[in-house]
Amino acid sequence: TEAIQTFLRYKSEGLPFDLAILDLAIPNDFGAKEVIVRIKEIDPLIPALLITGYRDDPVLTDYKSRGFVGTLLKPFDYIQLNQAVNSALRRN
Repeated sequence: TEAIQTFLRYKSEGLPFDLAILDLAIPNDFGAKEVIVRIKEIDPLIPALLITGYRDDPVLTDYKSRGFVGTLLKPFDYIQLNQAVNSALRRN
């Protein structure tokens, strides 16, 4: 919920994000599958990375149709994060 509000506020102030990085599961709040829908309503062109530790979740095989440009499996290191971010920004 906070991510959506922050995304909307910055976009409305003329300071849009270059990339969204969303975790599949957030305890007691919306996860990536719900947040990406709202974010894409606000900015349909925002590239988004899906991060998860759930390797068997069906969204991983169908991430592009859900609005994500890539995935990153936990645990990951700085180098993997850097590569995923650069790749996501190039795809956009």
